[in-house]
Amino acid sequence: MAPCLRSDKEGLVSRSSSSYIINHPKSQGINIKYIFTNLGASLVNAAAKQFKGTKGTKGLLFDVLDVEKLLKPQSQGVFHYIITTDWIHATRNLVSLWHARQMLPDDGALALVEIT
Repeated sequence: MAPCLRSDKEGLVSRSSSSYIINHPKSQGINIKYIFTNLGASLVNAAAKQFKGTKGTKGLLFDVLDVEKLLKPQSQGVFHYIITTDWIHATRNLVSLWHARQMLPDDGALALVEIT
């Protein structure tokens, strides 16, 4: 199994990539805990409404994550993978990318797609 699909770990998923990322592993019998995040509460709330009752999204968690801020020690290394689309460019500087890296353990994976 690919490291980014370990079922005993948590992962972050951004809105643009959510539907496929949430449903494909489940269709393969892989149980992964997802936390949908965004910089703003309004987008997180909109996503929660969008996914409410959608097949395959039971247990999906929603939370605001300000990656521009320095992480608390308990937030470091907690996600085995981060899959994101159009996320880092919305931040003020590239320090946010370092903060994202800190959320991963040494064998974690970051899939980053940025199109502006």
